[in-house]
Amino acid sequence: MDHAAIRRLIQKRKIAINELLTQAEFEEVEQILMLLKRLRPADEVGVALMERMAIAPLTELNALKGMYFRHFLVREH
Repeated sequence: MDHAAIRRLIQKRKIAINELLTQAEFEEVEQILMLLKRLRPADEVGVALMERMAIAPLTELNALKGMYFRHFLVREH
């Protein structure tokens, strides 16, 4: 799905952001995340990403964790 279509869905509230992130192909998650951060409150986007992390296969988890830290300014210990 292209960015313009995603933007329209979000702005018209046709799809919840957690639904969008959990249904997205893994390769598209970071781009969608960056778009969502411009359209919705950071806390809301962060929670949606954590929901994606909760259902992610183990092979994706470290990359999603890295995205969370990178985009929400939390440092890994």
